[in-house]
Amino acid sequence: MLVLIFDPDNKIYLQKRSRKKQFYPGRWDVSASTHTEPGESFSEAAVRVVRDKLGLETDRLHFVRQLPACPETGFEFVSIFALHRNTLTITPNPEAVDEGYYYSREELTCLVRNFRELLTPQLVTLWETGTIDS
Repeated sequence: MLVLIFDPDNKIYLQKRSRKKQFYPGRWDVSASTHTEPGESFSEAAVRVVRDKLGLETDRLHFVRQLPACPETGFEFVSIFALHRNTLTITPNPEAVDEGYYYSREELTCLVRNFRELLTPQLVTLWETGTIDS
């Protein structure tokens, strides 16, 4: 389950994963991601992950689409939610996120093209397939 956060200028917030993470430590990733907990809906998980990882309390998340299970998603079904025109302050949880930054489409294109090793494969795939679209 993924959440994409955009500011009023339509820049996307990317998180730099904690260096303590088992997978892709220190790499830039989508705004937030998680798995659902037992009995939890996708929308409840979306609200939880932005609260727990980014310190955001919001009810403005909306469902964007579901991706099928495939190699690019780690053979998991992935639900994507978005928060548009965010003006709330993001306060990353240091246990999960080292830092975060809002990137323009041009900046993200440059990162994917020239600095792939700094990004998670998930972020690269979502960008190159046009899945991340504000």
